[in-house]
Amino acid sequence: MSQRVVLFQTINPEKTKRGPHFFFPMFFKNYQEQEKTQHEVFYLIKTNNRGQMISMLRSSGVPLNRVHILENRNHRFKEKHECWDMRKALNKLKPDLFHALTYTSKEELSLLRVAQKKVSKLAFTITYNAIPVAFERDDEPRFKKDRRKYSGLFKEIHFHGILSWYDDIPSFIEGQEWISPKPKVQVIDSRYCDSTRFIPSKDRKQQIVFASALATYKRPLMFIDAIASLLEKGITLRDWEFLLVGQGPEEAAIREKIALLKMEDYVHLLEPTEDISPILNSSMAYISCQDHENFPSLAMNEAMAAGNAIIARPVGRTHLFVHHEKNGYIAQEDSTKGLSEALEKFISLSPEKRSKMMHFSHQLTKEYHTPERFRQQVDEFWSKL
Repeated sequence: MSQRVVLFQTINPEKTKRGPHFFFPMFFKNYQEQEKTQHEVFYLIKTNNRGQMISMLRSSGVPLNRVHILENRNHRFKEKHECWDMRKALNKLKPDLFHALTYTSKEELSLLRVAQKKVSKLAFTITYNAIPVAFERDDEPRFKKDRRKYSGLFKEIHFHGILSWYDDIPSFIEGQEWISPKPKVQVIDSRYCDSTRFIPSKDRKQQIVFASALATYKRPLMFIDAIASLLEKGITLRDWEFLLVGQGPEEAAIREKIALLKMEDYVHLLEPTEDISPILNSSMAYISCQDHENFPSLAMNEAMAAGNAIIARPVGRTHLFVHHEKNGYIAQEDSTKGLSEALEKFISLSPEKRSKMMHFSHQLTKEYHTPERFRQQVDEFWSKL
């Protein structure tokens, strides 16, 4: 059944370079480009800089005729004014379904409360893979913060549907007695990226790339240790270069270990960049060492589109991106040793087998992880609500 759907998201255009705040405007654009659409979709964006937000959308080709901008208010009546703006926007748009794409901060709760009163059906996208873990563990400071954030959201806002990339979300929702009534949860298995920028280069460099925040849960030091393990085994790496693209709290420890192990000739740290496509388009492999999940990593998706083989830890739904021994390797043991063995297998391949593996990775983004497939799954989710 066709519905009028309003997508809602808070976006800071100064920080929207990666992740879901970059992905969903691209999805909205792709959806509007279809000759026939199953639903009538509008985009409601709250932002701190209206002019810059519009400029960003326009430069990305997003059709502005279906975009409504809510501006941040900065005075003592901020919350009341922003809620009034939300009510006014919803009165104009008259949605059948209100879909909150992301949840940035507690500041959004008051706006979601307005939507809950004005719209008959609400949906939410879970884009953060560690929510269930945060309710089970206390060994990292972020988990306590995550529990406060998401328990507040699910207690106050009664979503009719949850869209998730993570297959542990249905059991998590079902197992939390305080989440009531229970929303319908749909787990999807597709993700795509901007394939106009990520295109395999004819001239490939023997580079393996780690591109992520240099944070503990991303485990960049595990990558360093895996390389060190190869050197200890006498594996020749003089023709290879290992790149870490990013910054974060682990940077000092990474630099110290590189120097300690005398790996400066092989391992290089690069500053984060707004456009990583030149690096991924010419590299041969992408590695992920992060905890919990590798799907639907945007960086991994982009690396595949650029024709990189993927080497990753066996966590979450990694198998949806990495077809073991076809477009890369999933470590057979979730450890530095397992990751090192996967790296060794890729490095030891003949140029022909390596090229075949890289080509298969690219083909997955052309035939499976596509805008069409993602759109179909989202349409199916909306139609069930």
